[in-house]
Amino acid sequence: MSLPPLYALRAFEVAARLNSFSKAAEVLNITPGAVSRHVQTLEMWFDCELFKRQGPKVEVSDAGRILAGQLSESFSTIEWACRAFKSENHLLRLKAPSSLTMRWLLDVLKSFRDNHAKPKIEIASVWMDFDTVDFSREPYDCAILLGNGYFGESTESRLLFSEWLIPVCTPSLLESA
Repeated sequence: MSLPPLYALRAFEVAARLNSFSKAAEVLNITPGAVSRHVQTLEMWFDCELFKRQGPKVEVSDAGRILAGQLSESFSTIEWACRAFKSENHLLRLKAPSSLTMRWLLDVLKSFRDNHAKPKIEIASVWMDFDTVDFSREPYDCAILLGNGYFGESTESRLLFSEWLIPVCTPSLLESA
């Protein structure tokens, strides 16, 4: 199956996200008429209405909302791939738990930066319900995770340090026990 024009898909995704042909035109540096023509191209291609038009006002249709959601995710993936390719030798993208980042990692990375100019390190300090990373879908080169050391077939891991969990309470609670 051939694909519709990429520029039309991009114009539609931006217009759907902003719910405006004029605002999409500003973002894309084209005219509102060009955005409208790109959307019409896609409506003919898919044989469905992507926007409901009410005079100068437009509203994304149900079909358009579904397509826009898929396109938004796909364009984000393409943008991350291009960003990684452009700066692959100069940027290390790291995923780490928020608490570890605040309590330890920032100091360690400061020391590293003092001694090494490259690579630049971009940290995503995230809350993780489950410590996982999917390098094929997430925009990271490496991660610091809590676990048993096995995070999938396509990963390698090294033990950073053992974690100790220690209960802590007020002295009065201990005395009443």
